[in-house]
Amino acid sequence: MLPQMKILFLTAIIGVTDPAMASTLPDLKSLSDDGLIALYEKASSADQPNICNEVVPILAELMSRPSIEGNLQERKTAADFDCALQENRWGPAYRLLPRVEAYVERDLGSLGFLVALFSDHYNDAAQRLIALAKAKDADELLSIDDQQIYRLLGELWTAKQFEQRGAVAQALLASPHVGKLPDNLQSFLASAIIGEEARTGKFKRSVALLDSINSPYSFANFLAMREYAPIWPQIEEAAGPNMSKAIGRQLESDRARLNKDRSDREAFQQVAHALHFAGRFEDVVSFVGELDHSPAGIAKINEDEAWALNVEAYALDALGRRDEAEAIFDAIAAIPYDPEENGWLVNFTINRGSRLVELGQWEKGLEAAKLAAKVAETSGSPYAKMLIMRDQICALTRLNRKSEAAAMIEQIFTQRSDSHSTAATALICAGDMKRAAQTVIEALSDPVHAEAMVDELQKPGFQLFYTKSELPTLREALLPRADVRAAFDKVARDIPEKFMPLAGLRRQELAAAKP
Repeated sequence: MLPQMKILFLTAIIGVTDPAMASTLPDLKSLSDDGLIALYEKASSADQPNICNEVVPILAELMSRPSIEGNLQERKTAADFDCALQENRWGPAYRLLPRVEAYVERDLGSLGFLVALFSDHYNDAAQRLIALAKAKDADELLSIDDQQIYRLLGELWTAKQFEQRGAVAQALLASPHVGKLPDNLQSFLASAIIGEEARTGKFKRSVALLDSINSPYSFANFLAMREYAPIWPQIEEAAGPNMSKAIGRQLESDRARLNKDRSDREAFQQVAHALHFAGRFEDVVSFVGELDHSPAGIAKINEDEAWALNVEAYALDALGRRDEAEAIFDAIAAIPYDPEENGWLVNFTINRGSRLVELGQWEKGLEAAKLAAKVAETSGSPYAKMLIMRDQICALTRLNRKSEAAAMIEQIFTQRSDSHSTAATALICAGDMKRAAQTVIEALSDPVHAEAMVDELQKPGFQLFYTKSELPTLREALLPRADVRAAFDKVARDIPEKFMPLAGLRRQELAAAKP
């Protein structure tokens, strides 16, 4: 008789590619039925079963023998599913998902959601997440990493599934477990609901939700886009002068989370961001200064600590301490890159190159962009690769080496939908104002891309991480054009100066104080 199957469903390795475990199997066909069954029992009951290289092949051999009876097909399906999870083969895992759920006579909860999400079945992922939000038991919902919820909402936005996106946000905020969700996620969900109400023109819940939003990015969007005009007075009140109320809510929330657990590195970097948004640049430097800044210390950082150092570098730039900011970026870039361990380094190699180019250090910026390009080959998103191309194009043209950038100029225009503002900036560097304007107008005319472009067209003081740049801004270079201005005015306004975020206000004060 076959032993009871051990159902594994390897949730612990979601999103992680483990090295293949070597097989120690003998010649399976040479084994007797009893010997094969004994081998299966041993392989499937191990603490860390080698699903792909041992359990699956043994089951295949068992199924080939008419003399062996039992629920072999169900076992094989479950093992194939586990193997697909172990190897991050999300398409095959998703195809097996209905059969596995039928076998265990229940849906797989958060695991089913993740399989649907990672296999790009976003509508199914949305329905599964809505079901988890409504469930009595909170464990499955709370086991999902916040970033996966952000990812789903982002994918639904890109796919123009606006109503579905709003339904997910509504279900999560209406969940009996909503109080256990992080404040920043609740803020994001509230913003999504307000955005959906603005799209339909029916503001039923928006005003009541405004005080739960703590993101200056959200308020910049609300204050700029004309679809929110019916509730601009209420938005302005909730934001406060220089967005001080919203920024204060964020800082208070992030500090409360960190105080509960000082080892929470995500909360640590979020506090650093909130201090920066508040224009408290000296406090950012002091706060992040608790990290070991030695080469040995920085070599050991995780991604959240890298983001905290990234914020510190921008705070140092704002304070005019550029050499110290550069040293931080150089130290992060010196960390040995391993795509399996620290693929996140791509973010900081890009930021390092972009900063140098914006400061007019063309040669150094070009070399930094080349390093970023190497990292992005394996760890970079399409957007990341756009940023690197922009930096290379702008550096090369300023070095009078435009011919070397010609192919990249055409490529970045072709791929402009990955980031219209990045493509437009690169085209301005290349002197192609016609296609730069075309790119901006195209984005302003698309509901998916308009908000991001409007943000780029605001005054520099509204850019939360603005570094005074040697490159022309889109606002300076293109907004004076009648065609661009008309496209902008159709969907947005210049945010009133009194709502410039505290960070922008402080940067202006520091600049004015320089001799």
